[in-house]
Amino acid sequence: ASDSSNPLNTTIVDPDKDTVNVEAWWEDDGTKHKSLLRGKPRVKGGVFETVRYLDVEDKDVLVCESKFLPSEFESSSSSFKYGSVLWKFRRVA
Repeated sequence: ASDSSNPLNTTIVDPDKDTVNVEAWWEDDGTKHKSLLRGKPRVKGGVFETVRYLDVEDKDVLVCESKFLPSEFESSSSSFKYGSVLWKFRRVA
């Protein structure tokens, strides 16, 4: 496992068949996994940031916080705006 001082960097082909760069590491003593996806041509340089961790109050719930951060080089009139979503997955088995 990589920590924030030594992140894992790799290139993958995503489900849209775009070749993208991914940087990933563990934070908070290995309790939060963070990743950044960069280089997706369809969003003109924006970054997808995701943090995954077990809920503090209920360890049967995996929390996934995802954000889209538009490129600072795109004009404010760009159709790509900041966005975020919070997913919670409950273990059922």
